[in-house]
Amino acid sequence: MYFTTHALVGGFCSGLLDGPIRAFVGGMVSHIVLDALPHHDYPRFAWGILDVLTGVSLVFCLREKFSEFTYFIPGVIGGALPDLEVVLNHLSGGGRRLFFPSHTGLTPHPRWRWPWGFFSQVLVVCFVIVCYLWNR
Repeated sequence: MYFTTHALVGGFCSGLLDGPIRAFVGGMVSHIVLDALPHHDYPRFAWGILDVLTGVSLVFCLREKFSEFTYFIPGVIGGALPDLEVVLNHLSGGGRRLFFPSHTGLTPHPRWRWPWGFFSQVLVVCFVIVCYLWNR
């Protein structure tokens, strides 16, 4: 699952929660749920860098647009933070033990090829934003 997807879904889920701790935990729970959906992961590390830059830019733009809920950023961090262990494992050459449930194999992590795995993430992000707007 892409950083942008985890960050946006975590952020918008936090708009439905009360408090920064609940928003952070909600973002982490959304990470597990998203990793259990069929999706596409980037084939090269360079795509990950582009994804992070895109995600951070969108988060800051949306944070201004949806400033009425103050727990957007903790939700974003909770949604995206678990993948930091994957990045660190990749940068160190692999072989590190992963801890997050959807990275260890404890929960399913199905993959779809491009473009279907990409479009599945776009649909999920759109669905979560519509749900957030519907419940405002």
